[in-house]
Order: sequence, then structure tokens, then C-alpha cells
Amino acid sequence: MKKLIAFLLAAGMLQAEVYANINSFVTECGTDGSTAITGTLDKSDIGSLVGIRVLKKDAVLSELTGDPAADLAITEFVDQTDVSAGETEFSLRFYLPDGETGHRLARLKGNAADMSQDLTLWYVTPEDYQAAASAVNGSLSDFTSFQTACETGENSLCLGFDESIESGFDGGAALQILYQSIKDTGISTTDRVETVRKWRAASLAALFNQSAVNPLDYRGSLKYFDNTVAEWAEFVSGSDAAVQLQTLLSGQNYQSLNQFENRIKEALILTVTRYHNGVNNIGKILKDFSDVTNITTDNETAVYQKLAGSYDSLSALLSKYDSLKKSASQGGTSSPGGNGGNGGGAKGGNAVNGSFQMSAAAEYNPAEPIRVQFIDLDTVDWAYEAIATLTDMGIISGRSGNIFAPLDTITREEFVKLLVCAAGLESRSCTFGRFADVEAGKWYEKYVCIAAETGLVNGIAEDRFGIGTNISRQDMAVLIYRALKLKGTAPEIAEQTFADGDKIAGYAKDAIGALGRGGYVNGVGDNRFNPSGTATRAEAAQILYNVRALIG
Repeated sequence: MKKLIAFLLAAGMLQAEVYANINSFVTECGTDGSTAITGTLDKSDIGSLVGIRVLKKDAVLSELTGDPAADLAITEFVDQTDVSAGETEFSLRFYLPDGETGHRLARLKGNAADMSQDLTLWYVTPEDYQAAASAVNGSLSDFTSFQTACETGENSLCLGFDESIESGFDGGAALQILYQSIKDTGISTTDRVETVRKWRAASLAALFNQSAVNPLDYRGSLKYFDNTVAEWAEFVSGSDAAVQLQTLLSGQNYQSLNQFENRIKEALILTVTRYHNGVNNIGKILKDFSDVTNITTDNETAVYQKLAGSYDSLSALLSKYDSLKKSASQGGTSSPGGNGGNGGGAKGGNAVNGSFQMSAAAEYNPAEPIRVQFIDLDTVDWAYEAIATLTDMGIISGRSGNIFAPLDTITREEFVKLLVCAAGLESRSCTFGRFADVEAGKWYEKYVCIAAETGLVNGIAEDRFGIGTNISRQDMAVLIYRALKLKGTAPEIAEQTFADGDKIAGYAKDAIGALGRGGYVNGVGDNRFNPSGTATRAEAAQILYNVRALIG
């Protein structure tokens, strides 16, 4: 009879492991006696092989010598799969001969011949799993009885409850969460995959009760939920978004899987609403998680533009959504400066296409009323005055007549044009051809040339400017500071005091310290500057507005 096979990875290696050219993998046993290993590869290793070698019972991996005949003699099973060009995922599914519940050792190999990952495989026969599941289902009257049944004999092994999510993990806490989730229904006596997924999800919930972790480091635990949860978790895997997701999920004192699942969906919605990478993604996630939002439509772009931002809770977000829907149905519009965002930290949305439109500064009369007509500034109320003022001065303009796109990222050449115009340098002459990646005749050529010859920029290499690269927050500060030095108005150098100061590059410390001390640059929350984070159009407008009196 074919066996159900379960993988028990070493402590700390349960869900994902980085080695050689394999980014991550998850193992699961099927009810048909098969074992599946699925994972992802580095893009640089596309077009490669992934293989598995399972040793015979009682054989040890140190006996593998590299001699084909000798290694084959102690091998129970070996297989490999091709990963074709254009693919970054791999999958292995295999069966092993009959045997007793127990363990075998295995080696998973990527494309690098001298690097591999050793695994311990546990075999669980259908009969042994069914017996363990039946014993547990008969002990659900109270937690003590349930825990005793789980720990009797090999029940924990058979059920997968001895898998540890990381070194030093408190399995008893996960068992409590699992018990609260199954005490009324029990566990399947035929589907071990379902049971192990529940255990892994309970383990992740217990881990979040202890500390903030990145859920993508525990991809196997996310398989308990539907694929949509895992897909949205991948979507918000960027640094800023991932930090927010971790913060929202931690410290919630989860008692059951249902509570944990609802919180994951709420946290993902709140994170995507702030770091949406295009406002229509807000509509998609609201619809995808209609079980917690009761929203079944996803084609309301004008509403999402005003809805994007940071919220304290899902109820606050849904209240704003209902208000915007009501206003739209009555033909109204929301005034700029609403309560959508908290400013500064939004990572930004779609990649910028075309130029960041700017013109030379016109003579500005602050006594005249500001004429800005943008309808998408509710997400950045903190930058409304800056955007409105610079627009009225003729320094910056929107993507279209009434769309500013404040959360779009800004490239190096786009910010340079803004800076050159704001500093009144656009009429200077210069010698073209310094950077190989600056194409002749392009809209940005003159501005990059002026910035280089005035010492505002050095490029990312001796002959490369970095066209098309999003500018970082620290580089934006450096360019601003150089422009102020050129004007002779730079504030005094000061020591920076941001909590993540150790992450600020050496070349940027003086600029950020000086601008920070003068109140010209701000952090993104929790006294963090996020130096390597990408800058947005709103952030660029705000910092130029802050130094307008010094740079003009």
C-alpha cells in the first residue's frame, strides 16, 4: 500500500528556505500517497534543474560519496524536473514504496551542483493517520484531553503537529488556537494535507501573538487560506508595505483560525489601500475579500482615488468608502485635504510613463487664490498646500487636467528636471554627451546635462546617469542640499537623528542631517527616514515647497 508522506523539516526550516538557486519551497503529502514539493527559483537560474534524492531506511546522508553506483545502492528514490526558460516556479510530485510510519533522509538539489538542502522525511501510513485523527476527534471535550491525545504515542508525528515553525517555537500556544478552531468539527480522518495546513496556520497565528514576522517567510502556513490571500500577501511584499502588514497582524492575541483569517484579510486591505500600486487594486481587493467588506463591485476608479491612504481600521475605511459612494451618487465631489492619508510614507504606485511635466517658475503672487483643480489629493492631505502652491507657481503640473497622481514614483531624471526648474537653472547652457544612457533629443537631456555641469548630480556610475531609475528619498535630499549649496543658502551640517540612521548612506548623512535639523525633510513615521525607499510625486513636491524660500 502506498503511504502518505509528510515532511518534517529542521527547526526554523519549515516553510521556506533560501539556498543555492532555490528561493523557497513548501512540502505536502497527498491523500493518494504522493509527496509534492513546490517552490520558486531565482530569476538568474531560469532554465535549470531541480532534483530530489530519498535514501533507503537507516541510510544517512554522510554515506553519499558522489560515486554513482555507491550512491544508487543507498537510494530509495531519485527524480528531477526541468524548469524551462521563462519560468520561476518548480514542482516535484513522487511516490515511495510501502513501509512503516517513520523517517527517511532526503536531499533537495538546485542547479548549483555543490549546494543542496538536506531534509528529514516522515512517512505516515493512511491507517496510522486515521487512527491518530480518530483518537484526537474523540478527545475534544476539553483542551487537556485534546492535548493528551495529540501527544500520545506517535499521534503528533502522524498528524503533523510536531512540525516546528521556527527554533524555540511554543507549540502549546499553537495547539490552543487549533483546539478552539476544531473543537466543534474535529479534523478530517482522510485528508492529512488539510490537517497539517490547519496546524501550520495555527502556528503562524501563535507566532504573531509573540512578535511581528513577515508572513511570506512562512508561505506554507498561508496555504490554509485560499490562494487569494497568498497572492495579495505576495503583492504587498515590498519593504514599506511588508512592515505595515507585519505591524497590523502582530499583537492581536489570536484565539482561533477564523479570527486570524479575518484579521489577515483586513490587514491586507488596509495595506493595499495605502500601498496600492495603482488605485484600481483597491477595488480588486475590496471585491476579492467581499466576505469581510460586503463590496462586490470593482470599477469605481474615482472613488478609489479618494479612498487611497492610511486608515486605523477596516471600519474607518469602509465608512469613508460609503461616504464617497453616497457623494458620487449625488453628483458631489470631495474637497482636497480629506482624511485619507497620513503622509510621507506611501511607497507610490504605477511606474511613471513619459515626462514629469514641469516648467520654469513663473512670477508668483501668493496673494492670488490658488487655482489647483486636482481631485486625487485626498490621499496626501499633508502635501496639499505644497502641490497647490507649486502648481500655481508653474513649477509642477498634473498628469492630466485634474489628476496629479501624488503616489506615483518619480525617476531620477524627472526629479532633476523639477529641481533645475525650481532653482531657475533651466536657461543655462551645457555640453551634452557625458552619460551614455542619456539619449540625445530626449525631453530630459538638457536638464540632466545642466544638473551634471552644476554639480547637482554625479550619476550612478562614471558614464551612467541612471535614466528610468526611481529616485530614493536619500538621493532626493542630497540633490536638494547640493542645489542649496550652489545657491549659498544651505543650512548648517548637523547630525541626523532618525531611528534608521544606520541605513542612511555615508554620502547622504550630511544632507539629511542638515535638512532634517532645519525641518525641511521629515520621516515616514516612528522617526524613520526610510532612506532607500522610493520617493513619490507628493514627497518631491513637499520637500521643494519646504525649501522654496532658499532655492528660488
